Amino acid sequence: MLEGKELMKKATMEDFSSPVNLVVAHAIEAKPIIQQLGLKSVNGGAFRRYQAQGVNLVVSGMGRVNAAAATAYLSAVTLDDSMYDPIWINAGIAGHKTFELGVSVIIRKITDPVTNRSYYPLPIASSLLSSNLVTVDVPEEEYSQNAAFDMEGSAFWAIATKFSPIEFVQLLKVISDNPENGISTLSKDKIENFMDELAAGLQLLITELQALASQHNCAITLPAAYEKMLQCFNFTVTQSSQLRRACQQFKAAGLELKLEEISTLKFHSAKQLLAEINAGLERFTI
Repeated sequence: MLEGKELMKKATMEDFSSPVNLVVAHAIEAKPIIQQLGLKSVNGGAFRRYQAQGVNLVVSGMGRVNAAAATAYLSAVTLDDSMYDPIWINAGIAGHKTFELGVSVIIRKITDPVTNRSYYPLPIASSLLSSNLVTVDVPEEEYSQNAAFDMEGSAFWAIATKFSPIEFVQLLKVISDNPENGISTLSKDKIENFMDELAAGLQLLITELQALASQHNCAITLPAAYEKMLQCFNFTVTQSSQLRRACQQFKAAGLELKLEEISTLKFHSAKQLLAEINAGLERFTI
């Protein structure tokens, strides 16, 4: 049992937790995650979405275009749910040239042959196996590289990293097929079983990322000038979110005194104040 300072520290760190946004390609893949995390369907919207306290999941559909659109959509509809940048995880099945079926892997390098670009998720202290990932436009049946293969990873990464620090963006795959057990052997039941296997690794990854996010968020708590400026105008929800994020960026850059100076200036509207803050960020951080 935690007590005294340990309990206070735990409660304090929980106050700085980030929401978790999950992007999953297929409803079959999503089902075990939805059940384990106790997520409930959210009605309406461009994509099927599920939610519980602090966790959001969107079913993107197959392919990079759908993955990119669903990731952007989930960011838009959850933007104002928290003052902190969300954790992003792309979870699902993948083929692999050498790994055994049912093995969960965290991705350390993403290669996109179409754009000829590679991306490098920052490693976290996970006990999970790691693998490179190649994102393809059609299911890979030749297993041409010693890597995992999927159809969404690179697009998910390119969009999710626009909304959160790159250490908050991770990909977790469970191996569903390999040269000895090709894509043609997959079935609905097998996919659900593989995703059940992935669920334990997903819980571990979420726990590790939440600890990382709490430390990060604690370090960028809002400076005093935020509340001062917030009281000057009737901010819309979106404007309030924009102000909050800009103030966090000032603090992270060690520019709290500059932010305090801006808070003493006179503005005619919230829009004008936000414009000056954003201009100040550009001036002071270049």
